[in-house]
Amino acid sequence: MAKRAKEAYTEFVRSNYLAYVFEVQNHGLDYKRDDLRWKPTRFHKYLCERVQEFIEKETGNPYDILLISTPPQVGKSVTITETLPSWYLGRNQSHRVIEISYNSDFAKRFGRRNRDKLNEFGYIFGTGVSSETKAVDNFELTNKRGSMLSTGVTSGVTGNPCELMIIDDPIKNREEADSDVIRRKLFEEWLNSYKT
Repeated sequence: MAKRAKEAYTEFVRSNYLAYVFEVQNHGLDYKRDDLRWKPTRFHKYLCERVQEFIEKETGNPYDILLISTPPQVGKSVTITETLPSWYLGRNQSHRVIEISYNSDFAKRFGRRNRDKLNEFGYIFGTGVSSETKAVDNFELTNKRGSMLSTGVTSGVTGNPCELMIIDDPIKNREEADSDVIRRKLFEEWLNSYKT
């Protein structure tokens, strides 16, 4: 009986993004506890549902864009950037993910957190990180087809195809946001590198 319950729970986590985020952020903790690392508020539930719908919906378009704009420190990066790639790759093991942030160090942090999740929770999907890839910012799955690349916004990704691209905080601060030069440079990077 316990084995069947565990299998049912694993299938639920595999198929439901909200459940996956809760599991990998609060592994083994009861959802009623006050000391949870990630508490699924109404906002987080809405965000997880919209993201899963976006990921699973077939539109026939060459690419689709989901824009998420929130105030700082509401849990967007924890909910999306440091968790979605691991769930997405677990379910789509021949796909590639590129994650882009305002600098390489910031991007590496997201790569490391997704790599750690795949190492610890890859059993949910029957996969993990290849032992042959050591880098936290560029790793492959055990099948050596699925992969994740995390990089800074101006590092360039030309020649690295992907099925999912996440751009999280491409602008570091208000000064950069107010700079016509920086905004123009980012737009050119979008046109000449990311979009292609």
